[in-house]
Amino acid sequence: WPEAAIPMWHDQAKAYLAELEALADQAGTSLMIGVPVREAEGRTYNAVVSLSDPSGFYYKRHLVPFGEYVPFRDLLGSALDVLGAPMSDFTPGREAHVLNAAGVPVGALICYEAVFGAEVTELLPEAQLLVNVSNDAWFGSSLGPLQHFQMARMRAIETGRDLLRATNTGITAAINHEGKVLKRAPQFEVATLSAEVTPRTGAPPYVRWRDWPVLGLTALGLGLLLLRRIRRHHWLGT
Repeated sequence: WPEAAIPMWHDQAKAYLAELEALADQAGTSLMIGVPVREAEGRTYNAVVSLSDPSGFYYKRHLVPFGEYVPFRDLLGSALDVLGAPMSDFTPGREAHVLNAAGVPVGALICYEAVFGAEVTELLPEAQLLVNVSNDAWFGSSLGPLQHFQMARMRAIETGRDLLRATNTGITAAINHEGKVLKRAPQFEVATLSAEVTPRTGAPPYVRWRDWPVLGLTALGLGLLLLRRIRRHHWLGT
């Protein structure tokens, strides 16, 4: 189910989640669902929970400024409280925790975490399948959801993992490890998507090296341009 599919704190929704878990067990399936979590110490998290996994919480690590947390809160102080935006000051998760669903190690990506390829690789090689849950209602009918979807496809290609994407307004889809769209639900329509995906192992080149080859080539190119400029000035000077 999508990001924040349960619009209340996890501890408030335990009875409902227990019912969902029982239904999933009867159907012989596993359910991953977006739900916010709060701790006694006051910390709150945007989370995905795997109902079949006792340790099944993944806390979003890369939060959206002003949407999920307020930068410089210590400086701005209580003046921000007048805005009264609920669930807008989450704590970032610290670990790239891999969930378990139906016996498969699953790497969860919440919303625009799917944009950051290098961070996705932190879930690998342990994760054999990727799941991206998102609330794309922010974007309305703009090109935002489509752009977000295409970025998620790139993560499937880079990691060599099939990817399941569940959103509240679209684009919900199943993508294979080559970026091919296996199934896709229409935007702004209630739908249940069924697709066959394969858990995969291994570490493709991007997982091993991340962005370093690109950064290295960029640095080399800039160095050559600088050297050419220096030589040109030297030649003009002589």
